[in-house]
Amino acid sequence: VNDVSMIQEARVGVGILGLEGSQAERASDYAIPRFKHLRRLLAVHGRYSLVRNSNLIQYSFYKNIVYGLTQVFFSFYNGFSGQTVYDSWVVLFFNIFFTFLPPMVMGIFDYDVKGEYLLRHPGLYSELRSPFALRMSRASSYLWMVLALFHATIIYYGCFKGGMETDILQNGRDAGLWVNATTMMTTLLCVVIFQAALSFLSWTWIHAASIALSFLAYVVFVFIYEALPPAWGFAIYYDVSSAAHGTSTYWLNVLLWVGLFISPQVAVLVVRRSWFGTHMHHARMSTYMSKKTLPWQSSPSAGSVSSVDAKTLVAAMDITNGRGAAAASVSPAKGKYVGLHEQPLIDHGDL
Repeated sequence: VNDVSMIQEARVGVGILGLEGSQAERASDYAIPRFKHLRRLLAVHGRYSLVRNSNLIQYSFYKNIVYGLTQVFFSFYNGFSGQTVYDSWVVLFFNIFFTFLPPMVMGIFDYDVKGEYLLRHPGLYSELRSPFALRMSRASSYLWMVLALFHATIIYYGCFKGGMETDILQNGRDAGLWVNATTMMTTLLCVVIFQAALSFLSWTWIHAASIALSFLAYVVFVFIYEALPPAWGFAIYYDVSSAAHGTSTYWLNVLLWVGLFISPQVAVLVVRRSWFGTHMHHARMSTYMSKKTLPWQSSPSAGSVSSVDAKTLVAAMDITNGRGAAAASVSPAKGKYVGLHEQPLIDHGDL
């Protein structure tokens, strides 16, 4: 404990404030006043840091790959001339204003399980070692990359290329580059923001505000930008947004592709959490249902051990078996173990 050499060699060094001086504190990445605080540092703050940073990094890669690949695809059809498919101001504001709020909220305020549940059931920490857990792994990174490639390809060839050849405005002119680019950007932005909404692990008013403000920022920008008079040097985008909104192709593309992209993912999430849920999903459901026990610690039914006895038994096993044994709950229906409450990260007696 508090060995300076070991703290410096560790990936994350934790020092404990003690009577032997502050050398370990200065050499560590994190300093805690008591050994009992290590439990919260690992089970709560460590878990939140891993989950938040993993989602933030993978989602940031996803949205920029979708956004960048559409311009790469366009370069094959403009002779690699350097012409961008989006207006330069739209390119500038995509990451600065349109899509910066959801990743920021994801990296600061998002969480999967509330802190009191994680402290009560620290065995949930072990699930983070799974390659399919809520962390950045090789499997999850490949999945995000494939999803980004699929979305970018369908958005460009389904939304942009089709509109370039068929859209005719009410004045008899063809839609042209900027009207179709506005249609594609709106569709892309809706897909990217809705993907952020599906990636959120928790929902608060801050999460909802980040989604709403992202849409609002884009809508306000395009209507202000198109209203700027040509005499100010912004003739390239004058009245473009109104022309795009006046076509049925614009609304059809937005509704069609957003619905086709989001609906299957919602179905997969429902199936996974309903029939293939992990202990983390069960803990989240217990939090939402305001239960005092986790699903794998279900209370016995009538005719078996009373719920008070079951809770007393689980609590007693949690306290007495902190040094090696794992506490388990008994299924009243089948009379066998249905789940494990894993050994705490530190001994209860040390607290």
